[in-house]
Amino acid sequence: MISADSTKMATKVTDGAEGGVDVKHIVEKGYDKIAPAYLDWAKTKTASRIEAINKLVALLPDSRDTKVLELGCGAGVPATQILAKHFTVIGNDMLVSLEI
Repeated sequence: MISADSTKMATKVTDGAEGGVDVKHIVEKGYDKIAPAYLDWAKTKTASRIEAINKLVALLPDSRDTKVLELGCGAGVPATQILAKHFTVIGNDMLVSLEI
């Protein structure tokens, strides 16, 4: 059984018994662990990502009134950085912390 606790925003997988495994916490810890290595790798693979982001920028009204929600933004490299030059960007990621 999978249940979501809206007050804690945690998802638990159980076999019907009390307790369970906090899946969100496990995923957060995993992302936190690999985030620095992923960021280093991603910095070397930016050309196609920048091209795609620039295509999106061309389709949207170039205005601070345009709001972009970027889900899974990580450290914001390069997408959030490019988008923020044109729009109001709201980045959302489950990383607890990451220094860039």
